[in-house]
Amino acid sequence: MRERALADARDHVNILLTELATDRADLRARNARMADLETQLEAYRQQLALLVTRAVARNRALKAKKPWPPSRLKRPLPTRIRPKKRPQSKRPKRKVRG
Repeated sequence: MRERALADARDHVNILLTELATDRADLRARNARMADLETQLEAYRQQLALLVTRAVARNRALKAKKPWPPSRLKRPLPTRIRPKKRPQSKRPKRKVRG
């Protein structure tokens, strides 16, 4: 009986150790993938920063060359004349019986 329990325990420990080994391999692969993605992200950030810097420099250069357009005088819009509202009576009107 003891031998059977010991064999079952050994089998169970071996199964757990193989699962642990596969989990460790998965973790190592995930960590490597995360490190690779982080380096890609940093490269993209640098690319974006360079792109923004170039766009700002180009925009500033264009603004320096091009003079401002003359300001247009804004004429005031004609005010709309709105009809007056009829005063609302506070009491209902009575019907005149005649």
